[in-house]
Amino acid sequence: MESALPSSAPTIGVEEPHDTIEITVTSSQYDAITATYEPDELLIIKAGPGSGKTRTIINRASYLSLNKGIKPTEILILSMTNRTVYDIRNKLKQSTHLDFDKLDIQTFHSFCTSVLQRSQTHFQIIEESGRRLLDKIINPNDISILSPKEIEWLISDIQSNIPFNSLLSKYHQLNTLTLRSVISALHNIKSLSYDQIINKTKSLLKSQPALVNHYKIIIVDEFQDINSDLLDLIQIISKDKHLTISGDLNQSIYQFMGCDIQKINNFLSSSKQKISTIHLNHNFRSSIETINASNYILDLINKHNIENNIQDNIQRDIHDNIQNITNNNIHNTNSLINHPQNQLSNFKPTLKLFDSSLDELHFVCKEILRLIHHSNGLIKPSDIAVLALTNSTLTFFEQFSSYFYNINSTKLTPGPRWLSSEIKVLLDYIKILDDPIQNQFSLLCCLSMIPSININSILNLINNAKLQEISVWELLQNFNTHNINTNTNTNTNTNTNTNININIDNDNKKILMQFFNDINNYINLRKMNSTYSYDPIQIFKILLDLGNKYGLSQLQTEKYSDTFKYSKYGIKEELLSLYKSLVSFSFSNDKSKKIDLIHYFANELSFKGCFKSKTSENNVNYSTIHSAKGLEFPFVFVLGFSVDSWARLLAGNPPKNKRYLSKSSEIKRVLYVGLTRARFFSYLTLKAKYFENLPDDSDLHKHFSFETPEIADDQVLQTLSKRLDRNYTKENDHLFCKLKYESLLNQIETQHNNSFRNFTTAFKRRYHHSASAFRWHSSSSLTSLKLLNSSIRRIYH
Repeated sequence: MESALPSSAPTIGVEEPHDTIEITVTSSQYDAITATYEPDELLIIKAGPGSGKTRTIINRASYLSLNKGIKPTEILILSMTNRTVYDIRNKLKQSTHLDFDKLDIQTFHSFCTSVLQRSQTHFQIIEESGRRLLDKIINPNDISILSPKEIEWLISDIQSNIPFNSLLSKYHQLNTLTLRSVISALHNIKSLSYDQIINKTKSLLKSQPALVNHYKIIIVDEFQDINSDLLDLIQIISKDKHLTISGDLNQSIYQFMGCDIQKINNFLSSSKQKISTIHLNHNFRSSIETINASNYILDLINKHNIENNIQDNIQRDIHDNIQNITNNNIHNTNSLINHPQNQLSNFKPTLKLFDSSLDELHFVCKEILRLIHHSNGLIKPSDIAVLALTNSTLTFFEQFSSYFYNINSTKLTPGPRWLSSEIKVLLDYIKILDDPIQNQFSLLCCLSMIPSININSILNLINNAKLQEISVWELLQNFNTHNINTNTNTNTNTNTNTNININIDNDNKKILMQFFNDINNYINLRKMNSTYSYDPIQIFKILLDLGNKYGLSQLQTEKYSDTFKYSKYGIKEELLSLYKSLVSFSFSNDKSKKIDLIHYFANELSFKGCFKSKTSENNVNYSTIHSAKGLEFPFVFVLGFSVDSWARLLAGNPPKNKRYLSKSSEIKRVLYVGLTRARFFSYLTLKAKYFENLPDDSDLHKHFSFETPEIADDQVLQTLSKRLDRNYTKENDHLFCKLKYESLLNQIETQHNNSFRNFTTAFKRRYHHSASAFRWHSSSSLTSLKLLNSSIRRIYH
């Protein structure tokens, strides 16, 4: 769907002729864009996969602003994820002339933070750096006492003011001293978790509604992922205002994060006096065969839910007509449909059944190679995505495909690769270079990286800063300007205090003073020389200098190299990724506004979606289905051998255990989301034992093919070339391509024949007791990777 706005937007409220704005949309999109916007009215836009939901939201905001006199500053757009927020911002910037900078487009968390900051509430957010610091307090010397999830629970319980003895009883793994240290750190830094930020914002807006009274239109995207706390927040924000929400309850797959479909349905039926619902039913992404198969899955889920009295909301996808809308007229068009030469028809999603996960992975790897070779390179590895329910399944696919089939792959993440590596600590340096007082957790994490500074020293700094009612950064500043003494009255006001009581030895005090001086010198350089604010090369050099002086060398450890297969060169690759991020930000800046790159980088990096994954065209993509939500790929493999509930659903044999029914329903929706990521071909792999008595005339055969699609065909390849916007020569030698593929497979099997057999035997011997041959008995993908590396070393070396 394309859209365009006039070269000069009309003056709001002035009735004079202006350029016509023409936007190609479906009839339902037109209804959503031009729907009324009365106060205390709710517009529900139910939008299935590939239905143009984001474009519709953008066009509605533009329409209301340019046609109906709503100022951009009176529109608030909220979403759950940074990726979606960036996507909306980017598409607004590219496709309209609306002054999008004045539109308030935020995640719920960033919105709540800005509201609290406007009310002059001082606090530190427990972001990733805060959790890392608490992890060092709770799990010293890499000894796992509490898991990351348990640490989250502990933070929440502490901030809910649960009595100390109750905490000690609940988290019995912690000793009294450690628990007191965690409580002290959280309280002394005045930290808030994201949940607390939301709750405080709700309380603040109830008492001071004027903080959001300037908004007239509230638009909420991805509504199906909202939890109950955010539902309450939306109700408060949208009081006496128009509320537009968009989403697809069929894609609600975040129950583990507190999303509750029943509560969402209750909200939708009672939140406003007037409620209108519009369905965006046209799918612009997938083939009709994929849509039919997806709808079939929804029907099965719906049947399962009705039989087990599970409250859910299933809405079938259908097609409707398409229209052009302008400011002043509407006329019919079929510009986006009825183009058979651009459609890949008669290719149902492929369903393959296997007796083991090893067979599943062999098939996926061979099929990836077949697609590439039978198309004579028209299909690139980067056109292909391998999706799964869990990271552990994907970890093994990556290792297996690389070792046996020489298939390179890239994991899709919401940010650049360095943010998923150990050098993400350099982001803490960026934050303290920007504002060391407002980023105390980042400051403390950087200090904890210094080899000689132990966690007790960190806790001493926190406690002394609290006693003097100053920040940790100001405490370090006083090291250089005051005498350091072990006997002092710490209650003295900091402005007159000439002695500081710190229980840290003199060598470490010198290191802390040097650390402060280095950071402070760079902060002053930024003020005196703009080069240090705008030049990514200079900023990169600063980060390397600080990292090398104060702990980055610790990452060059045997554990880091062996576990993740990173050597010193590997860390250089991560550093290169960081440098590319800095350069990317410098180019994305509006040079006319002279934005400080460090400040921009430190604050906007939360929008990880701004880093488009520049995957090499020679690399296959792989991702969890949850992370791939909102994305699309030409060819998709959904690995489902280890997910029994998917096989049971399609085989007509759903589990009867009531305890798992609701969770099972959500997992089945994950399957729907996975298949609807595909533009052209999709593959689903499942466990064969559930389909032993499947008749040939079953409904499953009507919606899925049990054979792989034929690629080596001129008509298919010509259609693909148009859809992929690539050149294709009709005189392609299909026989040669097939022989080349067969030769490659023979070469692989000859090279690894004994390896395949030995690995299969060893693996089955080790995991014969598991219902799934490749289901790792650990919640950690790191454990899976260690097991795999160990197996490979034992068998091949």
